[in-house]
Amino acid sequence: MIRLQSNNVPARVNLGKLLAVQGKHADAAGYYREALRLRPENGVAHYNLGNALNALGDPDAATKSFAE
Repeated sequence: MIRLQSNNVPARVNLGKLLAVQGKHADAAGYYREALRLRPENGVAHYNLGNALNALGDPDAATKSFAE
């Protein structure tokens, strides 16, 4: 995992996107979750987490993330 400044939400979301494109959905989900821990209202992180969770075979959790 790359070390980031503690409050850098956009970097976490963008690293998640990069990992998702590479098919590393579990790693991507970790970055999205960390972004959401820092900024729970981040709609892009919720959407991308939903996509990652769906790719990991968890449609129920994906639906929950899309709804938030």
